[in-house]
Formats: sequence, structure tokens, C-alpha cells
Amino acid sequence: MRFHPTNIIQWLAPLGLALAAVSSTQQPLHAQGQDRLDRIILLMAVNLSGNPAPLPGPGDAGLVIYGAVSAEAAVAAMQDLIQPLGEAQAKTIRFAPVSYRYLINAAEGAATTKAAVKALLLPDPRQVNQAEQLYRQQGMSATQARDLARSQPTVFCPEPAVYAEVTTGTNKGKRIIPCSFDVESLKGLVGPSAATKSTAAVKITAIPWQPFITLMGSGTQPYLNDIEVLLSPQTQQAIQKTRADRQFLKRD
Repeated sequence: MRFHPTNIIQWLAPLGLALAAVSSTQQPLHAQGQDRLDRIILLMAVNLSGNPAPLPGPGDAGLVIYGAVSAEAAVAAMQDLIQPLGEAQAKTIRFAPVSYRYLINAAEGAATTKAAVKALLLPDPRQVNQAEQLYRQQGMSATQARDLARSQPTVFCPEPAVYAEVTTGTNKGKRIIPCSFDVESLKGLVGPSAATKSTAAVKITAIPWQPFITLMGSGTQPYLNDIEVLLSPQTQQAIQKTRADRQFLKRD
């Protein structure tokens, strides 16, 4: 990818500097918002037939369909949340790649008149410490930063915003604003190569999932159409594997 720093889009102001003022309440999706949610790829718990698998959630969460932002988050969910449900049930669960919009639609479709089903998206355990540190640097209290980093995924984005030009694949030539669920992947993309003499060095900011996805789904700012949430190399490899053998992260 080739990078183009920009001072025109001040998109981090409503996200990074005013998180407390951004409502996480579900807002109506417009057509562009639906497309943005379709472009965010993650992993979802499915049964042996490949259908969404509602499961008892932690505590009083009720029935949930687990989503994971990385292969590592899916493995942690299998070990910490699904395996305790029992050997027989755990053996029937896989994680497969879907869009975030598919996940929330699957939860709505699985609900019955007797029980609601929620989509529960799990953070990558490898990213929690880095997210907590960045939240602290961005002005949150230690308690708020710790709780936020552990309770929901974090999206890492460049500050100031930079455009990256895709140089390979079907999207070759497309200009995007790269964000990622994986902080090291983003650092590798928007490090020194993204800074010029006329711009400050690019830093990484941490954005909680709820305000991020609310803005992506219901916001009308044109730059939102350019944001792409990139997966870690490990998760990309796992997705390539599942497309090759039609199985993913099954429990042995």
C-alpha cells in the first residue's frame, strides 16, 4: 500500500476526542451504513451445518451468538465460554467468517417470541493491554480504560488520518483510511512511511467498538465510506484456510 497523509479530514475529533458524547444506542441504518457494516469481517459461532449457533451467554446475558474480531478471540471464546457448556455442545461449534451486518441480522433472525438473542462481539485478548494503555494516554481513568478494553473490542486507527492506496488484488488503486483490530498490523502500515515533512508523525488512537460501529452504521459523513477495518495476518490466514477446507477453528 502507498500512504497519503491528509489534514483535510478531521474524522478523529468526533471519535477519539469525544467518545463520551457518542451514543452507543442502535440507530437506523441507511444504505451506505449497511454497506460499511457488510465490509467489516469477523468470525461467528456456527453449528456443524454452518448456521448461526445461539448459545447461553455469560452471567445474565441470555442467549447470544458469539462473534470474534480475530482468530485468537475465537480460540479464547472456545476455551473460556463454549467449552464450559459441556463436551457434547462444544464439539458442535465452529467459527466462520461473516460480516458484522450478517452477525447482527443472524441474532435478530434467531430470536423467538420466548427468548431474545443478542450478538456478542468479543475482543482480541492480545490487544487488551495495548488498548488499555492507549485509552489511558487519551485521558481515561485507569478503571475506565481497563474495563473498556476488556468489555468490548477496540478499533485502532491512525491519527491524523491517512489514506492508503491499495496496490494489489481486486481493489487495486482504491484509496482507503486503514483501521485495524490489530494494533501491530496498523503500526506496520502507517509508521514512518506515512509521515512527511509537512505533517506530524502518525500515531495510533484506540476507539471503543460501540461508538465506532454506531457512527459507521448511521453516520452520514462521506469519509466513513473510505474506512476499512483490516484483520490481523493470522486471522486472514485462518479465513483462507476455512475457505479452502470449509472448516474453521473446530475443537479437536
